[in-house]
Amino acid sequence: MSENIIQYVAAACNGDTDAMAKLYSKTLKASYFLATTLCDDDVSATDITKKAYARAFCTIDKLKKPEAFEIWMKQNVALVYKEGRKFVFSDADADATENASDFLSESVLDDAEICEKIMQAVAALNPTLKSALVLHYNNGMPVQILAKFFGVSESTANAVLGKARAEILAFCGLEAPASEQSKALPVLTRILQQKAVETKIDNTVVRDIFIYAIDAYEASKPAEVEAPVAPVQEETVPEETVSEEAESVEEI
Repeated sequence: MSENIIQYVAAACNGDTDAMAKLYSKTLKASYFLATTLCDDDVSATDITKKAYARAFCTIDKLKKPEAFEIWMKQNVALVYKEGRKFVFSDADADATENASDFLSESVLDDAEICEKIMQAVAALNPTLKSALVLHYNNGMPVQILAKFFGVSESTANAVLGKARAEILAFCGLEAPASEQSKALPVLTRILQQKAVETKIDNTVVRDIFIYAIDAYEASKPAEVEAPVAPVQEETVPEETVSEEAESVEEI
């Protein structure tokens, strides 16, 4: 898939809308799932996703690593979501207990009911805690980048994540494992990835988002300047010819 993505990005940079459609179809679920998880509102999620794809297609030539298009799309969704929002950080956040990054036991992955409850717990978090948690576990934002995203210190970003983890454990009645898990991806990351794959999007929404993004791309292109048209010179007919033709007509 990585090779295809690279080819599609290269073609999209040259204005190939078919390639943009391919990129869109391969990444829409992940992008839309992120938007719905962040804002819990289908209308807002659709609007965020529209603007994120419009921004991506209009600036795709600036993408330095074509193979990272899906991650880049998630970053665009996060940036659009951030616009016009104010995140609140209290002094108490700085004192929150920091938990291990993988705060869920591997066993929860085998229990669909608990996984669903974890998603409900994520949705119940306040916007600041939820945004930090989702961007960290779904987008893979390290604490340093998360701190820059919110404009806070790394210790505050760490503490906010710790508080979000603690609230999820309390909501679900779970306890953190004794030691951090050894798997490459945290349990919550794998739960979010699976939920993204299972995302269902109405066909009308799928069409509307793509049309909006393509229209924005077309509008962003510089207008083509038409070449000046040289004036058409009337052909001059020699008088002799005219006279001859007149005589022929008279004869007829």
